[in-house]
Amino acid sequence: MAAPVNITVPVITGTVEFAEVLTLSNGTWDVVPDSYAYAWLRAGTPITGATTSTYTITRADIGYTIVGRVTATNVDGSTIANSAATVAVPSTLIVEDGTEVANADAYATLVYIADYHDKNGNTAWAAITNDATRETYVRRATAYMLQAYRQRWKGYRKTATQSLCWPRSFVYLEPFVHGAVGAYPYLVSDIIVPVEVKNACAEYALKSITETSLMPDATQNVKKEIIGPITVEYDQYSSQATRYSSVDAMLSPYLNSSGVSVQLVK
Repeated sequence: MAAPVNITVPVITGTVEFAEVLTLSNGTWDVVPDSYAYAWLRAGTPITGATTSTYTITRADIGYTIVGRVTATNVDGSTIANSAATVAVPSTLIVEDGTEVANADAYATLVYIADYHDKNGNTAWAAITNDATRETYVRRATAYMLQAYRQRWKGYRKTATQSLCWPRSFVYLEPFVHGAVGAYPYLVSDIIVPVEVKNACAEYALKSITETSLMPDATQNVKKEIIGPITVEYDQYSSQATRYSSVDAMLSPYLNSSGVSVQLVK
């Protein structure tokens, strides 16, 4: 007698997407094993707790391939057989591309943002170990842009029901700004998200790595403080919000000149 010999490898079935269930077959063996044991591997590493023939894809799997492993056992020993790897679990970001994508939560894909930071030497982005974490930062960036620029963009949202502020209609750029693609001179097309908006999203995603909140609770500078009894007087002219000047400069062709008075952060 001998340990089971695998004839055909186990096969994974199911849709390879977040929250979907994958099922692993046993494969075929030269004898009928006494028992089967199961494991699931993410990028070659066993996933803790994944020990049945089904597996529900989690956010931690985004960007990685999945392999199913079957261990067949009889009285003479055990043999391991691995399935073929799945495709990489795709991103769950819903990216606005200018067509008014329903429930959009990002202005740029992970691929676009990774390329942007690679070209600009921003190594902190490449150092992030998984796409699920990157997605979190991109969503934070987009949410901040929705709040901070909602009333500052030129023009109007194309529809009242779209999730994000772009695409927009009636956005006219100054004559010295190149790249407008609308039907009239300097009119931005209302079926695109401008490159500058995508780049701003990438920049804010990078800032989210080190900043817990891009829009922290508002505070004012202390003008006078007396201890015993304690009296604190705040400067009424100090800023109560934060603006990121480098990204504002990037977006300036698309912003109205007026706006709230805020603290600039380089």
